[in-house]
Amino acid sequence: APAPPAPAPAQMVQLSATAQVSATATATAQAPTGRTGPPQNLPQNGTGPPQEQKEAPGEKMQESVISDAECKKLGLPPGTMWFDGSGAQMQMIADQLEQEKVLQANTPEAYEARLVAMAAAVKPRLGESEGPVSLKKIKGDDVPYHFETLGLDPALATLTDVQRAYKRTAPRLKPGDDGDDGDLAKFTESFQVCDAWIRKQAAQKVGELGTIGEGDEEEHEEDDDEEEQKDDGSVEISDVAPDVIYGEIFHTRMKHRELRVELGVSIEDLLRGHEAMFEYDRNAMNEEGQRLPERCSLAIVVVPGMRAGTQFVFECEGDDGAGYVPGDVHVVLVLEPHKRFLSSGDDLATDIFVPLEKALLGEELGPVLTLGGEQLMLTPSQGMTVQPESLFKVVGYGLPRHADPSANGDLFVKVHVLLPPATLKLAPDEAETLRALLNQAPLPTDGRHQREDCTVRRTDMVVAQEREFGAGMPLPAFTCAQQ
Repeated sequence: APAPPAPAPAQMVQLSATAQVSATATATAQAPTGRTGPPQNLPQNGTGPPQEQKEAPGEKMQESVISDAECKKLGLPPGTMWFDGSGAQMQMIADQLEQEKVLQANTPEAYEARLVAMAAAVKPRLGESEGPVSLKKIKGDDVPYHFETLGLDPALATLTDVQRAYKRTAPRLKPGDDGDDGDLAKFTESFQVCDAWIRKQAAQKVGELGTIGEGDEEEHEEDDDEEEQKDDGSVEISDVAPDVIYGEIFHTRMKHRELRVELGVSIEDLLRGHEAMFEYDRNAMNEEGQRLPERCSLAIVVVPGMRAGTQFVFECEGDDGAGYVPGDVHVVLVLEPHKRFLSSGDDLATDIFVPLEKALLGEELGPVLTLGGEQLMLTPSQGMTVQPESLFKVVGYGLPRHADPSANGDLFVKVHVLLPPATLKLAPDEAETLRALLNQAPLPTDGRHQREDCTVRRTDMVVAQEREFGAGMPLPAFTCAQQ
């Protein structure tokens, strides 16, 4: 006959700390000694159901407790039991889970959650500051639309988020004395719906937190089912004019002071334009009227032609106070230092260094690297010597003009002449020859301000043709003047 299959391994169940202490104490008093294996009522030949033994439920559960020596050998905590599926063992596990729910409901965190939920649930409805008013019912299917109007997620939004969203936007929608308040009315209704919906969820949460670990679990489940059948997700809001709600929120009728933020930009940002996201801190209010710091972010777009000192104004994004309209945020562009260029209005200035022989012989000067990345070579007029600190103007290589961003300012290039090193020594005949050459012409009295024509040549001609003028088109002639 074939050998019988191996017996199925017994399952183990590890109880909570409370259950382990209880099971260990019981096992110490009543469990038989030398018990190190699974219950004896498991099938011995691997076939058929376990043999039924008529014994008390407590005795059957005690026999399932693994001895301390075996628990230590298996690396298990004391009190671990073999899972025998008995009703007594299942009841003990259920009792321990219920005890843990009760303990969890009495933690400081759960208590704080109940306080927050109760505060939100008992707060007066918007529009009832001066007494009861008629109510308007909003269908549950329309609630997500109202949260979307405020730019909030129903699953994550709090009363603080709803209030801050209203305070940031409502003042911009409020019309003048003769204006239409249609946009403000729609936004205020969305504010009321979101506020009422969150309060309703808070009231339901108060009921849930108040019943943890209390009463019959099955009875609570039946009550919850009946509540879900009755609740269609609708909310009720005050049927009042938007000015009533607006007056409750902004009861001081005053605006908070402005907040100034300086944002650094580079010269390249002013040339090409730039989109920036920046963060700042402001004082904001929560639903309980307390001032708390809030980290906010805003986006700006710097377009070509803007200058340092340009201001962006963001309404109602600044500091807030109870009953106040939030202040504005004024963002001011501040130019960051550049390692090669200085700016003045629409113009740029840069420096180049040339050796003495090129300045004396009037050779090409450069290369001059522009802000846009082009390389230019400057050629003085024939026979012209370059004086130290001469200033050349290259037309059209500055910043986009503030009045007309399609046109650019100019680039001013200051030339610094490098003298030979101090170690250079001339022979007597060489010194006489050099002196004779230099004394042929009179020295200029103010050579740095002498105006002469010169030509400009790009050294990256292929790149410039493809980028600015199109392939095959001739490059325009550039002229500059020494000043």
